[in-house]
Amino acid sequence: MAANIITGLHEVITLCKQERPGVFELVINALAYDSWTADLELDDWLLLHSALTHGRVHSAVRFGALLAVSERMWEKYLSTWQALGSPATREEWLERVHA
Repeated sequence: MAANIITGLHEVITLCKQERPGVFELVINALAYDSWTADLELDDWLLLHSALTHGRVHSAVRFGALLAVSERMWEKYLSTWQALGSPATREEWLERVHA
């Protein structure tokens, strides 16, 4: 549901701003398992994945790419969640998105 997506992206944004290296593993694991990333639109999932592969040599580039993508996605999913009446559960979210 968007609330989980929003929370996940907020955590990624916070960790990127603090330049915490663990953020990369957190996102890699989130993409690999059925977690908050499972309900991302495919294009957004691919953007998030792509941000992780940018600048392998320079971590500052990776932090910047991941932060930029996450901030854009956070705004998008927050807006969608609010427009759908702030669904409380993943089931409500999916039902409203696909209605």
